[in-house]
Formats: sequence, C-alpha cells, structure tokens
Amino acid sequence: MGFAWPTRSTAAAGRRRAPLARWLDSPPPRVAVEIGGDAVLAARVRPGERGAPRLAQTALAPLPAGAVAAAAAEPNVRDAAALTAALRQALERVGGMGREVVLLLPDLAARVMVLEFEEIPRRAEDLAALVRFRLRKTLPFDPESAVLAAEVVEGGGERAVLAVVAARARVEEYEAALEAAGARAARVLPAGLAALMAARELGHGTLLLRHEGGALTSAFAWEEAPRLFRVLPAAPALAYEDLYPSAAYFRDFYEGRGEAAGSRPRIAGFGVPAELLERLRRDCDWAEVAAAPAWPGSLLAEAEDGERFLAVAGALAEGGQ
Repeated sequence: MGFAWPTRSTAAAGRRRAPLARWLDSPPPRVAVEIGGDAVLAARVRPGERGAPRLAQTALAPLPAGAVAAAAAEPNVRDAAALTAALRQALERVGGMGREVVLLLPDLAARVMVLEFEEIPRRAEDLAALVRFRLRKTLPFDPESAVLAAEVVEGGGERAVLAVVAARARVEEYEAALEAAGARAARVLPAGLAALMAARELGHGTLLLRHEGGALTSAFAWEEAPRLFRVLPAAPALAYEDLYPSAAYFRDFYEGRGEAAGSRPRIAGFGVPAELLERLRRDCDWAEVAAAPAWPGSLLAEAEDGERFLAVAGALAEGGQ
C-alpha cells in the first residue's frame, strides 16, 4: 500500500509523500519517533543480513504528566516545551537530529477506519471525496478541512478502503514540536497502525491488543489487508470488557473464513495487564493468548523493551536498506 498524509514540509512544497510502508511504497526513513502518553520513544534501524533491517539503537525520554492529552478535536500538546525537550533527548540518543523521520501520533488523535463500499472509485481524488462524504456525520471535526489518506486494500478476495483522518490542527501541533526539537516529519501516522505493521511478523491470524497512553487499540490484518482497527479510551484503567468484544469479533471473522481447522489464531497483548490476559486466555481457549515477548519479531527481539517499542519497530520494519 502506498499510504499518504501530507506533512508540513511536503504540503509546502506542493507534493505528497507516502507515510505508510508496504503499506508504504517509497524508501522509508531510518528513524521513527512515537509520542506516547508518558514518554517519547525513538528508534533507528541499520541494514542487517540480506538487507533485512535491525534495530541499531532505541531511546525512551519520559514526559511529565499532562504534557500530552491525546484527543481528536481538542488541543493535544499542553506543555510544548516539555514535549520538545523529550523529543530532542530521544532524537539525540538515536542519531535522529536533522533527519527526516517517521512521526507516530497517539491513536486517540486520529481516526482509522476500514470502510466498505458497493463501488470504489478508481481515481484517488474521487475516493477521498467519497470517504469525506461517508465520514461527514461521524467525525468530531470537519472532514473537509481534515488531513486524509485513503487507499484500497485487498485480501482474501475482498476489497475495502483503509482511511486515516485527523484534524489538521492536531497533526500540526505534533509536527511543530518535532521541528522545534530538530527533525522533520517525512511521514505521519497513528502509532497503532505502525504497531499493526509490526504485528504482521507474529503471523497470519493475529489479533493485536495494545494498551498505550490511556487507549486500547484492537486490530488485525487478513492476508496483508487490515480488517479491524478499533480504538477506545481506556483511562484510568483498562477493563476486561474493553478486550473481549474484539476477541469475539476476531473469532467470528477467523472461523467464518474456514480457518478454524488445522491452524490456531493468536491474540497478542502489548501493555495489557497480566491478570486480564489470563482471564482472556481462559475465555478464549480457541486461541493462543500471550504477552508480546512470547512472539518476538525480527526487530522486536533486539529491543530491551520490545513491548514498548512495537510501534516504532513497525514503522521501520522495511527500512535500513
């Protein structure tokens, strides 16, 4: 997929760049930065064997409480100086100063949807207009002035539209902080979508449950095409009732495609409390349920805290060449 959000620099130049890889079709940057609820995380990749990327360095810079409050329709950056300082600290540690990087936003700052239409336009302009029309009554901000990326995805003989949309002011808040810290955004995307890219390494038929920054992101892809992306506020604490509906939907989807025999689906928890995963394991005996370290990917295996660095690893999964 060639997925695109125009960044401040590309919009100024009157051109568009693709911010998602293979779900990205252009050579990606070697540095990714995620703005989380309590920290800024950064990573840089290097070429590995046969060109496969490997994590060269990671960094985590804490954020003071309340510095960032992710939301789709309200100001997110409450302490710009603190965010800029944390970004600079993380970038310096991974050698990202002065670079173009992938910038990962909190999932609550954007909307990611898998949409189905009877007929999907061929022209990108017509597709974007159709998506904006569909979303006009569901978004807490004006879809006409929002930044939008929409692309047709195919898998298992099915076609759908993957759409990512955010209020322009929210995206520009984060880009401005990154530029003040000494780097530029070549690509911008929600962290959960980058995490789903990393989760592909866990194998076909894996439901991702990621708890980060006061939000629970539930997502899975099917034959390379995203089929579910659901984000719920989960503050002050994650509840079991937040987890189970996505697991039930995943089971219906999995078994409805004749995948029940001869294979076993997985449910991978990232940042999900152990007691909730254990309860999910008891209730979902049809699946393999485990925390992230049980299924390390080629990039995650090299991070000291692979669970926290899932999204930046996914954003860089095809970089390092």
